[in-house]
Amino acid sequence: MHYGMRQLAVPVAAMAIIILAAFLPFASYADDGGESASFIQGYVSSDIKGENTFLKNAVITAVGIDGTIYRASTDSKGYFSLPCPEGQYSVAVECNGFEHVDFGNVTAGVLKPPLYVKLDMKDSKAIWGLDTPHALQALGMAVLLSIIGVGAAVFIICRKKRSDAAAGGSDQEEYTPDENQDGIGYGDENGDDYVKDEISDS
Repeated sequence: MHYGMRQLAVPVAAMAIIILAAFLPFASYADDGGESASFIQGYVSSDIKGENTFLKNAVITAVGIDGTIYRASTDSKGYFSLPCPEGQYSVAVECNGFEHVDFGNVTAGVLKPPLYVKLDMKDSKAIWGLDTPHALQALGMAVLLSIIGVGAAVFIICRKKRSDAAAGGSDQEEYTPDENQDGIGYGDENGDDYVKDEISDS
C-alpha cells in the first residue's frame, strides 16, 4: 500500500516542477509593487538597396505617463523586447545612420502583438543609393580607375612624342656633295654619275 502511494507521488511532484518552471519567466518580470509586468516587443528594419533588412543595435525608448523611461535595443535579427508595466507609452526608435521615429499611445501588455518599425536612411548617409561603407568603397574604386586612366594616357602621349622625334631626326639628314680643291663636284643626277668642271674665262 505504502509502495503504491510512493509511485504515485513521484509523477505528481514532477508535474508540479514542470508547471512552476513554465510560469517562472512571467514571475521574474514582477516589479516591487507586486504588479505583473508586461512588455513592448517588435522588430526594426529598413529598406537597404531594395531589400528589407533588420537593424541591429537600434535603441527603443518608452516613456510612461508618469515620466518613467524604459529602454531596450535590438538584437542581430532586429528584435527587441522591452519589459515595462501595463499602460500607455510614447515610443521612440533610433539607429545610427537612419531617421528616428516617434509615435505614442503604445499599449504594453503580455499578449500584445509585436510592433514592426521601418526606418528611412538619412540623406547624408546615402550616396548613389548605397549605405556609407559601400559608397566609400565605390568612390575609392572610381578614384583608382581615374588615376590608372590618366597614367596610361600620359604614357601613351610621351611614347608618341619620342617616336615622332626619332622619325623627324632621320628626315633632316641632307646629302652634301664632295668638292675637291679644283672646283670639280661629284654627285649623282638622274641615276648617272657626272663630273662638273668649272671653266673660267681666260
